[in-house]
Amino acid sequence: MWCVVPAAGIGSRMGLEFPKQYLEIAGKPIIQHTIETLLKLTQINGLVVCLAPHDRWFSSLQIDDNRVIVTEGGATRAESVMNGLDRLQDVAHDRDWALVHDAARPCVDPADIEAMIIELENQAVGGVLAIEARDTLKQADIVDGKPFSQTTIDRSKVWHAQTPQMIRYATLRTALKHCIEDGASITDEASALELIGESVMLCKGSVNNIKITTPEDQYLAEYLLTQ
Repeated sequence: MWCVVPAAGIGSRMGLEFPKQYLEIAGKPIIQHTIETLLKLTQINGLVVCLAPHDRWFSSLQIDDNRVIVTEGGATRAESVMNGLDRLQDVAHDRDWALVHDAARPCVDPADIEAMIIELENQAVGGVLAIEARDTLKQADIVDGKPFSQTTIDRSKVWHAQTPQMIRYATLRTALKHCIEDGASITDEASALELIGESVMLCKGSVNNIKITTPEDQYLAEYLLTQ
C-alpha cells in the first residue's frame, strides 16, 4: 500500500502568511500530526508528500521515517496527486492500493483506516471514509446574492466524504489523467472516479476526522488532539 498526501495548497481562508498545514497546534505543525498518524499504519510501504514548488517549511519538520518521500505538487489537487502517483510508478503495481489523505486532516483515527482496509480488501475499485448526513439538507437558489431554500434533499442518500480515499493505483491514475486532460475540477479522488463511470464504497468514518479550513476548525482540532 502506498500513500499520497497533497500539500501544495495555501489555505487562504485561514488568513495566514504561510500555508495552513504548517500552523502549529497541540505542539506540532498540522501536517506533522497528519503524517505521523498515517505512518502508524504498518501496511504503508511509502508515503509521498506533494509540496508547492517553493515550499520552505517542510524540511524543518521533525519526521524520521525512511518511508517518507517528497515530490513537487501541481496547480490543482488532481495534478498534485497525479505527481505523487508518478513518483511511485517504479515501485507500485496496478492493483496496489493508493491511500490519498488531506494534509489538513490531522485527527483521523488509524483504527478507522484499518477498518476501511479490511472492508475494501476484495473491492475492485476502492472506497472512502465518509459520514452520513445528520442535518436537514436544503438546496438553495441564489436571489440577489442571497441563498433561499428551494427544496429539501433526502438526507438518507447523502454522505459527507472525508479522506483517506483508498483506490487501486492504476484505476486512480486513469481517472486523474482523464480529469487533467479534460480540465475537470475535482475536490476529491472519488469525484475523478465518478467521471469515468466508476463508484467507490462509502466506509463509515468519524465526525472527529475534520478538515482544518477555518480558524474555528483549528481550535476543535487542538482539542481533539489533546484528549
